Amino acid sequence: MSEPETAAAAPPPAPARPGNPWAGIVLDVLLAVAGIFIVSIILITPLLLLELVSLPEAERLRATADPDLLMRGAMAEVTFAALVAMLLVALGVWWLRGRSLPRPVPPTRAAHAAAWAIAAGVLIQGVVVALFHVLQALGGESPAQPSNVEPILALQEASPVLNWLMVVAVAPLAEELLFRRVMLHRFMVAGRGLAGLVVTSVLFAATHEVGQGGAHSLLQWLGLMAIYTGMGMGFGLVYLRTGRLSAAFLAHAACNATALAVMAFSGG
Repeated sequence: MSEPETAAAAPPPAPARPGNPWAGIVLDVLLAVAGIFIVSIILITPLLLLELVSLPEAERLRATADPDLLMRGAMAEVTFAALVAMLLVALGVWWLRGRSLPRPVPPTRAAHAAAWAIAAGVLIQGVVVALFHVLQALGGESPAQPSNVEPILALQEASPVLNWLMVVAVAPLAEELLFRRVMLHRFMVAGRGLAGLVVTSVLFAATHEVGQGGAHSLLQWLGLMAIYTGMGMGFGLVYLRTGRLSAAFLAHAACNATALAVMAFSGG
């Protein structure tokens, strides 16, 4: 009597279909915007009140009538609080939305990724400096100045060490965690890395230059948006190539450190 035929092996289960990255990023953005708004109010309001009560009566009356005057007086403290708020919200969005996302590709070796990222960051800043010179030449008597220059200079004047810590460590960590590790990663998982690169880079630029403002012409504002979008694409390409948050962070940190070094040596 022949042995019974072995049953055919069951086919492996089909891989889970990735979720819609567009719906996901909309929720990511809404959570981030709401979180930054709420946390910033919680952190910044007490600082402004302390600044207000510390002023002499005449200046207090002027500051009450002109909130911009009050904000300028507490610019360093507000900048510090805003960056802390950004980091806290980025951590929250990652915890709620990003940490469970699967890893789409094996990451590059850590040492190779770090060296490549630092070189990329310095190169990105070099390109940015060149583009800013072009943009300033187009601006004539009113050179384009990014909106974050004044807050950075205020924090630098108040505490150079704290300024370097916030600009080179805290801000890059917050932005890379949110824009690359959560948002861009979501598109990578769905196999749409190029679309995610473009979208997250534009969002990255929008956080730096929210609106045109009275200080910039439309051409200058579009130029600044284009530069920041290019920076975001540079950091995003580092993340796509290495699959490592640490590499994107190092590229961003090297870029910002180079910018601060240029400002220091140029007397800016």
